[in-house]
Amino acid sequence: MFKSFGSRVLALTAVGIVVILFSRDLFPAAEEGLPDRPVSIIFFLPDGMGIGQHSMAYYLTDDYPFARFGQVALMTTHPHRRDRVTESASGAGSLATGEKIRRRVISMSPEGKPLETVMEVARAAGMATGVVTTANVSDASPAAFSVQHPSRYEQTAIARKMIRSGLNVMLGGGRKVFLSKRDGGENDSDYLGQLERGDAVQVLASLQDPLQPSRQILGLFDMGEMEDVARRNPTLLEMTQFALDRLEDDPDGFFLFIEEELTDSHSHNNLDAATLEAVQAVNRVTRYLLDYQAAHPEVLLVVAPDHETGGWFLEEKRDNPGRPKWATGSHTGNMVPVFAIGPGSGLFKGIIDNTDVGKIMLKYLRQKK
Repeated sequence: MFKSFGSRVLALTAVGIVVILFSRDLFPAAEEGLPDRPVSIIFFLPDGMGIGQHSMAYYLTDDYPFARFGQVALMTTHPHRRDRVTESASGAGSLATGEKIRRRVISMSPEGKPLETVMEVARAAGMATGVVTTANVSDASPAAFSVQHPSRYEQTAIARKMIRSGLNVMLGGGRKVFLSKRDGGENDSDYLGQLERGDAVQVLASLQDPLQPSRQILGLFDMGEMEDVARRNPTLLEMTQFALDRLEDDPDGFFLFIEEELTDSHSHNNLDAATLEAVQAVNRVTRYLLDYQAAHPEVLLVVAPDHETGGWFLEEKRDNPGRPKWATGSHTGNMVPVFAIGPGSGLFKGIIDNTDVGKIMLKYLRQKK
């Protein structure tokens, strides 16, 4: 149940923080000696979920699971060069590659060179890999962790690259990206039909479908992004559980990327109740992942957004203390929180950059080769 917006005291949030372009020597965390490395990594990206959304989760919901994390850091998110405010492609790409990337580019250097992603390094080490999202499976954030492409908007081409990359599991929305234009989709060909007729990919109608051994799994559960939290079938939690069940038996470990999209989409539209509903979906998945990590202590769990959206904050008003307000309908340059638990989590501390997150994970993964 949502708690009354007027029943909570004022929370001071990070609206108005000025992000500075830090030099590399201010980020020693990624250069220090590595502790015991993880066998597997789960990366959960609640898109756009900054300090404001976390403050709302703390004050306006019954359970704030992030207090269970042992390591917390503040992360800068700026993209390449002088742009101070990022977007999902460049933000997620820096988390996935450890390098600064131009806005709207998928994991490529400013010079156009493909950058190695955490998923690629994981696969080279023999690990299983998977993507779970409530956006299109080929959207900017899951794409940036998986492949490289000059533009985030060419999703039909990105989808083919992601299938060819060898991802073991892809679950989310975006059926239209695979469907032909004749069938109401966006693809020039019947790519979905080609996959269904082939023997490499199993296209799921539901998570209850009998599985065919050794095939890649593709589940597309909405034409576009999975917009309504209450009506999702399956839910983000159910997709997460399914993916972990498929990946966890790999003897070399796994890398699983998970994303909640609506924390960003609803923040763009400044929708209080809908954004809080998406935040609660994040809370449910986070509680499950924390319990999973406790039962599998060899797993490193990292939760970090690509950027903040909306500048959500609680305003002090005499007649309504703690009233939620929005600063903007756009992304902000505010720092965002990073949470980590498990082997290697000690490096996620202090003030770090999004490239440091990528560098830490890449170092662990490269040691597995």
